[in-house]
Amino acid sequence: MRLDAATSSSLRSVLAGPARPAAWLGVTRAALYLGVPAMPGVVAVLAHGAVRLPCAMLLPTTAGELPLTAIGAQADGALLGDGCLAWTGPLGPVVVRTVREWAPAQVRAVPEQRGWGASVARGTAGAQPRCWVAAAMRAALHGALPAPAALGIDGGLLTLLTTEPAAAVAGLLGRGPGLTPAGDDVLAGFLLGARAVGLDVAAARSAVAVTSPARTTRLSSALLWHAARGECIDEVAAVVAQPSGRAVRALLRIGHTSGAALATGLLTAALAARDGGMLDAGKAGEAA
Repeated sequence: MRLDAATSSSLRSVLAGPARPAAWLGVTRAALYLGVPAMPGVVAVLAHGAVRLPCAMLLPTTAGELPLTAIGAQADGALLGDGCLAWTGPLGPVVVRTVREWAPAQVRAVPEQRGWGASVARGTAGAQPRCWVAAAMRAALHGALPAPAALGIDGGLLTLLTTEPAAAVAGLLGRGPGLTPAGDDVLAGFLLGARAVGLDVAAARSAVAVTSPARTTRLSSALLWHAARGECIDEVAAVVAQPSGRAVRALLRIGHTSGAALATGLLTAALAARDGGMLDAGKAGEAA
């Protein structure tokens, strides 16, 4: 079976060169996950309509048309290289070939401007000074998110992300079930939100880079690597670019807890930017 795919530009170097082994990490109806030695560390083969991860090869077929559980093989490894991903599945040999490339959604820092102003032009939030972007994210996310405890994380750790980042990262990494634990999604959202509002989180970013490979799943570690570069799923980029109720609702629909946890991280960064980089425990708990 030969399948054409649109491949993330972040995988260009991973797919280049001669074929080399890739290890199976998991298979669902809509996604195949394989671990690779080069960064970002994971390649995801996704059915059409799945959440577009920044490390993905996108297929034109839906999970209904071709359930990926029907072709995935976890017992044997796969080969990756020469622009292709190949393995032998229950239905025989499978080759996924890159036919075009796409760029992952990206959160970019916007210009700095002193003062918060009295109003937020949400319709043009992506072009506004970073203080307005922080205010717009806070306005859109406030009251829309579950309490941190509902995500299985300690809300007190949110207050430490700007004051004791190493402790906060240690407490959040790997917290929660699934391929992307809620604590990791909070961290990814925080790194992305901090980038948008110009918050200096170099210490948190460094702690994530050093500890995530050993403390969480390979997929989650790969997505945190992308987040540190400003790369993310489309739904996160939409909330940052145009913080509206519609964009927030679309993000909250992602996964069991992933969307809400990502949004919690975004809000944490927005509050910290408003408060001059210091997040007050009461404000964090009230908003998140």
